[in-house]
Amino acid sequence: MATITQLILDEVAALNATNDPATLKACALTCRGFREPSQRHLFRAVVLAPFDGQDRARKLVRFQRALSSSPHLALYVHKLTLLETSERHACFVKQLTFPQVLALLKNMTSFTLCFNFGGFDWNNAIPAFKQGFIDSILLSPSLTHLSLTSIMNLPPEFASLMTCIPSLSIGVLSFTDCDSGSLANMPISNGRLKELDLASFIDAEAERTFIEALENSNCELETLTMDNIVWEDLGLALILIEFFKTSLTTLHYPRSITHLPHEVAKLDIGKLSRLRTLNLFLEFNPSTQPGIYFRVAKQILSKATPGNQIEEIHFDIYSYNGRDLIDEGRYWEQLDILLSGPKFSDLRLVLCKFTPDHSDDAWKRVTRDEVKALATLLSIVLHRLNRRGILEVQDLLVH
Repeated sequence: MATITQLILDEVAALNATNDPATLKACALTCRGFREPSQRHLFRAVVLAPFDGQDRARKLVRFQRALSSSPHLALYVHKLTLLETSERHACFVKQLTFPQVLALLKNMTSFTLCFNFGGFDWNNAIPAFKQGFIDSILLSPSLTHLSLTSIMNLPPEFASLMTCIPSLSIGVLSFTDCDSGSLANMPISNGRLKELDLASFIDAEAERTFIEALENSNCELETLTMDNIVWEDLGLALILIEFFKTSLTTLHYPRSITHLPHEVAKLDIGKLSRLRTLNLFLEFNPSTQPGIYFRVAKQILSKATPGNQIEEIHFDIYSYNGRDLIDEGRYWEQLDILLSGPKFSDLRLVLCKFTPDHSDDAWKRVTRDEVKALATLLSIVLHRLNRRGILEVQDLLVH
């Protein structure tokens, strides 16, 4: 009976973890049966995202005190996110005691370090944090995801170590020859990198450093996401696609491809022998050339072959007022015909996901009934896919 009761308490805690964190905190103070499962969910994902220097210090102190008074809480932390503001107001990378906190997080599987306003020069991090980052992050056997954004002058050795982490997100990094401490002459094991979310590097030298690390890692990348890559780095995107053409199973094509539509011709998805899921971006924007995103999507998809065996195609649709989705119906019709052809006989899902522009006043006047009507109309326009039972239209989000 006691075991059954504890299972019920665990389930209640799990439900509140996503729906009502405040209640979860109250549950942690209720009884011993609630305390452990509640704490486990409360500390599973920790985000330190201060708004000013004073608040930043308080959050860090409270987190350190909690782990010091109750060391078991550190074992519950699986995801740690540090959101710094700028180099001038950087806190975590300059705290002498913070590396000790990192060392306690033995079960951490995901780590994020992001500078939201301007870049941070790695040379300005204190030595203790640099060493703690190496020991507790880059060399951690439990870490499966690493995300770094707006950090400059990282040691080149970091690029090689990043390929040993299964999932990696990169946003605006640079590498330079500098003191890498205990990493000097350290042998790098074969890469385990399977998922790469790439935005950009600072310069061509940083790109070359990372590409060289990938080439030497012998990793077999399976998922490549380039949603936010800037158009200047499309050359790097094409290099990566070509390099991993025999291992990629999922490809998120960059939104910025319409800035250089001639670059599309350089990508032949027919060469991606293991490709199973393709993600493309469609934008309805009055300032862009009508149908440009459809033409790019059609050019990419037309190079597929039956040998690809593509099973899923996801369209991320960015709309300014909702009604413009139907204005270009002839382009939807062309996609419907193309995806119903023999090249895509293995398709089992065509997913249309909508992201409205909430800054546009037109969206604020769209009613829920109109939203449902638009989704229904799209299902009618893509009638061939709909008849096959493979079309899924996610309801549009309203302001």
